Amino acid sequence: MKISDAVKPPKISREESVPDAHMIATSTPVSQRDFSESPTLPTAINPLITHQVTIGEATAVKLCIQDEISELINKEVAKAVEPLKAKITKLETINNELNLQLDELKQYGRRPLVRFSGIPEVQGKDTTDLILNVTIKAGISLNRDDVINSHRVGAPNTNQRTLAPRQIARLN
Repeated sequence: MKISDAVKPPKISREESVPDAHMIATSTPVSQRDFSESPTLPTAINPLITHQVTIGEATAVKLCIQDEISELINKEVAKAVEPLKAKITKLETINNELNLQLDELKQYGRRPLVRFSGIPEVQGKDTTDLILNVTIKAGISLNRDDVINSHRVGAPNTNQRTLAPRQIARLN
């Protein structure tokens, strides 16, 4: 519904719109006139200007305006949101790919890592020698060149009651 259809002022014939010149000259001042009964010029055009709108007409106009504004806002929001949705989708895809690559790199880095636990800590003893002794006793053939790096993992245990030794990590 268009706004112009919602409120239509009353129709006035041409004869009604032409005022009586004598009435205009002899009538009371404009501020004191009663335009509802007087056939003066203001009376003739008064219904066009001050047409009283019924509550139903006002409501219809209000709803029309609200609908048009809502439609315009929705169109503008949709225009603004659409590129953002596409960008979010693209960034989510890139993020997923990067997370997979990061996980693969982490796994690749952990691949040669071996942890030995339960080997007693001896002050000043080389951890590579400890690993080689354990592997020999287990029947595993391992040379010093096979061990790139080895060290204890975690902070030193200062509590004498808990004698659980720290793990030894071996990087190959």
